[in-house]
Amino acid sequence: MDVRSRNRRVSMLSVTRKNFPKVERIVQSLTADRLSAARAELEGSGKTTDDGVKELLRSLSLYGYRQPMSRELRLSMRRKIQSLILYRGVPAIWFTLNPNDITNPVKLRLAAYRTRDPAAAEAFLKSLDMAFKRARLAISDPLSSAEFFYREMTLFFEHYVRVGEESVFGRISYHPILNAERFQDIKESIKRLIACFVVVVEIVAVVGFAELIG
Repeated sequence: MDVRSRNRRVSMLSVTRKNFPKVERIVQSLTADRLSAARAELEGSGKTTDDGVKELLRSLSLYGYRQPMSRELRLSMRRKIQSLILYRGVPAIWFTLNPNDITNPVKLRLAAYRTRDPAAAEAFLKSLDMAFKRARLAISDPLSSAEFFYREMTLFFEHYVRVGEESVFGRISYHPILNAERFQDIKESIKRLIACFVVVVEIVAVVGFAELIG
């Protein structure tokens, strides 16, 4: 019960920038009598008839006190990180890049255009009116997924990282990449697998499935 009591306390308040002038006017107009009356109403019925207090409650966000990973704790950690960056400079940062290849429109276009002419591909894309159809197209072509991933990663390092130049992350001296060779191996394996699948489909189309398994 003691832990619950401490967690129910409020140590900080926040308000959005656009609401700050309005909140400032309300706070300046409040009196001890108005606050006492509003407190009595809120404790009795959970509501108050004071429009100023109601607007104040809607505009303010409360920070939990001593709660693990509360907004207050995260803001405190963020300020400490920013202070360390200002004091010692930006450290090495680890990014995990995982582009979404299921609903990304670029991936869908790669999958549609790879096996269709432009007019048929555009018509096919316009027919994808439901989410499951788009997902089915995305997962039906693993080669376009590999091409999409390679394209997104290349563009990210060319236009965002920009080693040795000014970038959105500042000036970066170098960047290591893990499993770059492994990614190329996977891409080549996917290409070989699709090539084998195409050959099997062509054989089935020529000799027939029954003769093939017989």
